[in-house]
Amino acid sequence: MRRILILMTAFLLMISCSKKDDRSDAYGNFESTEITISAQGNGELLSFDINEGESLQEKQVVGQIDTTILMIKKKQVLDNMELMSSKIQSAELNLKAMKRQKELLQKEQNRVKDLFDKEATTEQNLDKITTELDVSNLKIKALMQDITSLKIQKQSLNNQLNEILENLSKTRIINPINGVVLTKYKEPKELVSAGILLYKIADLQKMYLKIFVSATQLDDIKIGQKVEVLIDRNEDDFHKLSGKITWISASSEFTPKNIQTKEERVDQVYAVKVLVKNDGKIKIGMPGEVNFY
Repeated sequence: MRRILILMTAFLLMISCSKKDDRSDAYGNFESTEITISAQGNGELLSFDINEGESLQEKQVVGQIDTTILMIKKKQVLDNMELMSSKIQSAELNLKAMKRQKELLQKEQNRVKDLFDKEATTEQNLDKITTELDVSNLKIKALMQDITSLKIQKQSLNNQLNEILENLSKTRIINPINGVVLTKYKEPKELVSAGILLYKIADLQKMYLKIFVSATQLDDIKIGQKVEVLIDRNEDDFHKLSGKITWISASSEFTPKNIQTKEERVDQVYAVKVLVKNDGKIKIGMPGEVNFY
């Protein structure tokens, strides 16, 4: 009888160890990298043709904010720039004429000075032509300053135009990544302003299984390591997928209540993220298991 009890005890221990060994190395839930897209412009949302669950492509235009006010400002700036260009052109023509006049005055001064040296004219005539030449130089200097000022004003208008064009580009809502719309916050005809949330999108082709491991398991894993990922096929079977460790927490935390661990009595665990290529089977929040190779 004693021998039978010993054999039964040994058999039960073997079954218990076998069940324990059959457990996966880590457990967790799937998550994705979610991006919340906000409006960058101000105005009425003229169009916003997306739906929750819809797949969007990177750089796809998904909406348009009203541009009426910006277009009016753009026209005003362009008109002012055209007027400024006309003023600059007119001032430059005047400068060219005044420089030509200065050349003639310079020649006349040289001629009068030569006559004065020969005592063929009076000092008064020489002073007169010299004064006219000095006035011509001052007018040229003033006109050059005016042209510089006009060009600065035109550059300021050009800066305003660039700002308006930048704001106009922000009225087009362009999707930043390939992904699936998770949540839509706004509808067409609603007013929006910069920073207002429009929708949330996630790349569901790349999913992350966030698992938790004990300190004793850290020596068995490293970033870049390939692992086996299991998701439920049915009550008795799994889908087996390939995964890669992309992140390991540098600090421990208390074991989350809804997370299993291979070692049943573990108070502190380390979070680990495993990248898995999604073939459509994986959903956000779905549980998963990992075995380390």
